[in-house]
Amino acid sequence: MKIALIGNCQLQQIGWFLKAFFALNQLEHSVVWYEPLFALGDKDAQIIPLFKALDDADRIYGQFHDKKWNSFSTSSLCKYFPIRLVPTLESNASFPQMNYFSDAPLHYNFYSVDFRMLHCFLSGVPLASAPRAYFDVALLPQALAQEIESTATKYAAKFADGKVLFDYSQEYRNAMAHEATPYFVHNHPGNPQLQWLANQILQDMQSPLLVSLEQMPPILTDTIVPALNGVFQDAYRIRSQELRMETACKANYFFFSSYDEAFLRAELEMSPYWRLIAH
Repeated sequence: MKIALIGNCQLQQIGWFLKAFFALNQLEHSVVWYEPLFALGDKDAQIIPLFKALDDADRIYGQFHDKKWNSFSTSSLCKYFPIRLVPTLESNASFPQMNYFSDAPLHYNFYSVDFRMLHCFLSGVPLASAPRAYFDVALLPQALAQEIESTATKYAAKFADGKVLFDYSQEYRNAMAHEATPYFVHNHPGNPQLQWLANQILQDMQSPLLVSLEQMPPILTDTIVPALNGVFQDAYRIRSQELRMETACKANYFFFSSYDEAFLRAELEMSPYWRLIAH
């Protein structure tokens, strides 16, 4: 069986190790596409290789992409190909400072936004003080618990409504019960969550074997930020670049300075981060 995976970094990494898994175990399966949609860009994207791969695939697994993705939105691609939608593994309660602007084009250099850094920027925290001020924030336990349950309920509802193939709700609750910060945002679940999604896909393909990733080194490591309830640490990784906190603050402040302040304030106050902190 030929499969294509069109989604974010999660399906990219799952595609990468399933390709090796099929070859190692001499299974009659192959992965014909696993490039993430965000890596294709938009108007200048090379769509012919993508469309050839999708046409060759026996099954296409995808993650939902809204209209912000223009021609690569799920509604657009589903006009041409039968896409089997799988959950996008996300957790606003894990690293709540990392998310996206709701009303702006995607920024491919940063991709996700550090709302704690934005809070410092809008509060007038001097650049020199920002690395330590970043940690001077408290999360509300009750609000965190509500966010976790709301997310689990959302996953269950999407499955019940037939919007996704698999129900991630209980797996998500289990992850959050055993580790308060197993991953952040859309891109970066831990290996156990990636293993769950990979094996759901393998079971849907009726594969005779499943994968085990829990003992592997972390797979998704292109962006790593400190936990808000942690202590000061001189580490920040974004787009596979290792930065000192001082450099990360400079990059974020530079990024925010290109936006209108009213827009930034509105985005901050709509963010999951703002819901979960003590003001």
